[in-house]
Amino acid sequence: CLLESNPHMFRNIGNRIGLGDQLANNPSLALDPEIAAEILAAFFKDRGVADSASQGDFVTARRGVNGVDMAQQIANRAQQYRQAIGG
Repeated sequence: CLLESNPHMFRNIGNRIGLGDQLANNPSLALDPEIAAEILAAFFKDRGVADSASQGDFVTARRGVNGVDMAQQIANRAQQYRQAIGG
C-alpha cells in the first residue's frame, strides 16, 4: 500500500487539502470520494498535469503522473480524444 510505504506523503497532502494530520492518522479517509478527488486534484496541480494537458502537451502531463512509460502512445491517444470532442 502506498500509504504504508510513505506516510509522510499523506501527512503533507493532508495539510495541503486542509485535513492536517487527519489523513496520516486515519488513512481510510482517502477512500471518501470527496477527499480522494481533493487528493487527486492537489496531486495533478502540484505536478503541473492539468497545465500541461490544457496546453496539449500530453507527454509532459504523463511525466507528472507516471514518468515517461508509454508517454508518446498515451499522448497520441489523448490528442485523438481531444480532437474527437472538438478541443
